[in-house]
Amino acid sequence: MMRSYALAVLLALTSPAALAGVTGKYIKQGGELIVKESQQGVQFAFNSNVGAHACSLGEDEPLFARPIDGTRAAWTSEDPADQCVVLLNFSNRAVQVTTKGCDSYCGMNAAGSMAGKYSQK
Repeated sequence: MMRSYALAVLLALTSPAALAGVTGKYIKQGGELIVKESQQGVQFAFNSNVGAHACSLGEDEPLFARPIDGTRAAWTSEDPADQCVVLLNFSNRAVQVTTKGCDSYCGMNAAGSMAGKYSQK
C-alpha cells in the first residue's frame, strides 16, 4: 500500500495534467471539502468532524494538490516530518478522498474522518 502512495506522489511531481470542472464545495456526512481549480492543479481545504472532535487541513490557508492526470491530484506536506498524503480522485460531481498519515490534523476520535466520498453540493 505504501508503494501506491509513493507512486502517486512521484506521478504528481513528474506529470502535470489539467483538472477541469472540479471547482466547488463537496460534502459528506460530517465533512466538507472546498476545491478551486488553478493552472497548476487544485487548491483544497477540508473540515470534518465526529461528535465534538474535528479534523482540519488547509482551513487557514488552502493547500495545493498537484495533478496526476485528468481526474486525480495528490498533496504531500513540504515539512519532511509530516507524513500526511492526500489523494483526490474526481468523478461525476464527486471526489473520493484517500488519506495516509494525516491523523495529526484531527482530534482524538476524528482520525480518518477526512477520507471518503464527497458529493458536489
